[in-house]
Amino acid sequence: MFTWRGNNEMWESVFYKDVRDGALFRAGPADSHRGAICVWEFGAVAHEHLAWTAYLRSARDQAAKRAYAESQFTGLI
Repeated sequence: MFTWRGNNEMWESVFYKDVRDGALFRAGPADSHRGAICVWEFGAVAHEHLAWTAYLRSARDQAAKRAYAESQFTGLI
């Protein structure tokens, strides 16, 4: 689960489900709620996600690896 904290920080919490006891999802330890990303990083993270997804959907040959490795984020955040 992700929550906003402060002005521009996204935090994540861990939840787990033990399928052996049939219980619902439970929150992880209290200290598992931690900072995940700052809003200013979203542009670069979105770019990386799209570039990696494109690579995974490609032939995964040398040309695709080079295209992924040389891909760079440009633009406004």
